[in-house]
Amino acid sequence: YRLGAAIEHLEKKGTFPPKDNLKWARISEHIIRHYNEGWANGFEYGIEYWEIWNEPDCCNPDGSNPCWQGTNEQFVEFFCTAVSYLRDKFPNLKIGGPAFCGPEGVLQNMLLAEMKKRGITMDFYSYHCYASKPEKLYEFILGGEKILEKYGFSGMETILNEWNYNCGWLGDNFTRGIDTILGQKGAAFTAACMSLAQYSSLDMLMYYDARPSAYIGLFKPYTLKINVGYHPFKMFGDLALLGTCAAVENLPEGVYAVAATNGKSHGVMLTRFKDEGKEGECAAPIVLSLGLDSSKSYTAKLYYAEDAETLEAKEITIDEGMTALSLPMYSVAYIAIEEE
Repeated sequence: YRLGAAIEHLEKKGTFPPKDNLKWARISEHIIRHYNEGWANGFEYGIEYWEIWNEPDCCNPDGSNPCWQGTNEQFVEFFCTAVSYLRDKFPNLKIGGPAFCGPEGVLQNMLLAEMKKRGITMDFYSYHCYASKPEKLYEFILGGEKILEKYGFSGMETILNEWNYNCGWLGDNFTRGIDTILGQKGAAFTAACMSLAQYSSLDMLMYYDARPSAYIGLFKPYTLKINVGYHPFKMFGDLALLGTCAAVENLPEGVYAVAATNGKSHGVMLTRFKDEGKEGECAAPIVLSLGLDSSKSYTAKLYYAEDAETLEAKEITIDEGMTALSLPMYSVAYIAIEEE
């Protein structure tokens, strides 16, 4: 639950600094009590994570900020007051933020330095990433580790809670980015980012978004039928159900993968992504060493993410723990393996 205003590109109503930071914190306290403790005819939702503000470092091409109308110094004072007050009132909840546009920057350093100086902390550090290359998202994750370590907050929970494909915020670049999100390339970008993040220190990764909007890669706007971008989420969910992440090594350039096992059943999600690649462009088949016990027998099925509600399975052969498959540019594949 975000405490604070959403982005305001036009009329500014909720993105001004509070006149009284402590009063803002007390109001937020009662919002939390309303939703979690039934205060004022409220609810008992048990919401654990409470994020203070949204993208205070956002900057438009004209230099304006659609999320914070004050100075950096005002934001630091506001955030320190709010996070200290709310963590004191709710020691069993997670209070953090502030959903920066990226993990590192001028305001990020100012805030964390002041928190260190005052001897206060938060329960999680959150930021966003919009990029055209999966490696950029991974760089952000490493940047989050670096800046937290710099100020003595190593080990703090980190949440990347807005991300999607983007190659520019204006004109043709913005339009091209939206078209990408809706298609096969967008699905491949999603799978690649999930794969890289799984093998990082990041605690949570939240795609933006699954509502009917310009950024919805999972479902078709208006009809809400499954789009090709839905399948990486289903595949990743199947991996999560297996329970134990398995290592992936020595992948060819431009190929991303994530794997899991429960000891008898195994799964691998793979994709090929290169931002300047040509959709459907074929490369040599990928030969995979699956790390399986060669003395046992296995059956395996291969699924390709397509713009369809149900994916067709193709049986593939595993020989001495190895298999080969075609992985054209921007394709997303899932291998389901069962021990016989």
